[in-house]
Amino acid sequence: KNRSDGAAAEDHTGLQALARLVRDVTGHPLLAGNSVTPLQRETAFPAMLGAIDGARRSVTLTTYIFANDRAGRVFLDALARAVARGVAVRVIVDDLGARYSWPSIVGRLRRAQIPVARFLAKILPRALPYANLRNHRKLLVIDGREGFTGGMNLRVGPWLAKHPSHPVQDLHFRFDGPVVQHLA
Repeated sequence: KNRSDGAAAEDHTGLQALARLVRDVTGHPLLAGNSVTPLQRETAFPAMLGAIDGARRSVTLTTYIFANDRAGRVFLDALARAVARGVAVRVIVDDLGARYSWPSIVGRLRRAQIPVARFLAKILPRALPYANLRNHRKLLVIDGREGFTGGMNLRVGPWLAKHPSHPVQDLHFRFDGPVVQHLA
């Protein structure tokens, strides 16, 4: 049974080898007391938006694509409400991913007083010799206690616009417990 105090998983019989591997590869201990909830396309955005609306201290968001479309503006509005409540909000958007929609949502974020930075900002991103060294992470951390990560970008896509002939099985995950500090 998982412990809720964040004790290292080395304390649990049978997990010692896994705990050593995780510690050696990541530099972080394998922690007990976490919960992971898989989120399908229908539940991921509402869960993330609800978490942003419930934030009391901080919202940290990094994503590859944060589109200036219906989905992106819903997240922008939630982040703006958090800023208005006095929540410390920080956003990082990959510079190339920010260009998936035009105009980029970065200007709207700045006008809404949402602190935003572009990862590897370049005037001509396609001219980079290492163009694939982008920030493809999709992380949302709320108050250092609740985290989300997975494959979903912040844009209208298969999870909002239904494509029954070509369903996409893009997943996101909600994390609670000590592992959220590793996401942060």
